[in-house]
Amino acid sequence: MSERITKLVLAVLAINSAAIGLWAAFALLVMSRQLVLATATAWLVYGVPHLVYHVRHLEPFSGFDKTSIPAGLALVVVSALLLLIPPARVHSDSRAKSRDDTFPRVDA
Repeated sequence: MSERITKLVLAVLAINSAAIGLWAAFALLVMSRQLVLATATAWLVYGVPHLVYHVRHLEPFSGFDKTSIPAGLALVVVSALLLLIPPARVHSDSRAKSRDDTFPRVDA
């Protein structure tokens, strides 16, 4: 691959990562279940092919990098999968309030 195409691909990946990161930060602030699911799906759509690519192209790396790169990318995929697990149900009482579209908020 030419150097120009490589730089373009890296720039697109950096912008994609930044956009998903901002989206994830917004989902964390809003705590909407639908937004969290959409963010987790976006991380999976981006993260799984990225992980597969790097697992298949480890030749240029040595030692620690051959382990840390796939491990870090796998952590992103596993984290996104964990976000897809539905939250535990909280019994309704005077201290805990929840709606179907948001995470439960518990007042201590």
